[in-house]
Amino acid sequence: MRTRGLSISRVLVDGAQEPVTLDDLKSFVAIDFEDHDQLLENCLLSAREEVEGYTGLTLVDSNYTVRWQELTERPLPYPPVKSITSIQDKLVDGEDLTEVTIDDLYVVTANRIYPTVIKYLAGYGDDVPNALRLAVMKCAADHFTHRSGISLDQNAVAKLPNDWKSVAKRHSVKSWLA
Repeated sequence: MRTRGLSISRVLVDGAQEPVTLDDLKSFVAIDFEDHDQLLENCLLSAREEVEGYTGLTLVDSNYTVRWQELTERPLPYPPVKSITSIQDKLVDGEDLTEVTIDDLYVVTANRIYPTVIKYLAGYGDDVPNALRLAVMKCAADHFTHRSGISLDQNAVAKLPNDWKSVAKRHSVKSWLA
């Protein structure tokens, strides 16, 4: 992602657990056979990404690298931030500053000619709020149930009783990136 002098890269932590397991989803949609397991797994991944995009949160532990300049006192995107791995900065003349490690920095100022590079770990890990887990299950169930892409009504999505957005909305963060 690149916006307003900002670029962000994300890498999921190896072995990071998804907030909802296949068994959780199969129980939620009342499926007790394995015929659709691959499809359900894909629906889960897509649903988690959709809930993350909607809320602005990171559900699965991920390493971020953020590069930006000309921004002042902005919170790090895609919380919750667990720890800051490093900050690398350059002076105005291009000389490298020493890379530092900081544990509890959530708002960073960057306004130099050269970009500030911040690496951090974000995500809920095993502590994803139940409402967000439910939102992922509802979204995945919608993806599975309505996978044909055919709607009988233009407003079918708004009328679905299984509205995952209303469950996830209270956890959303207002982002300066939008």
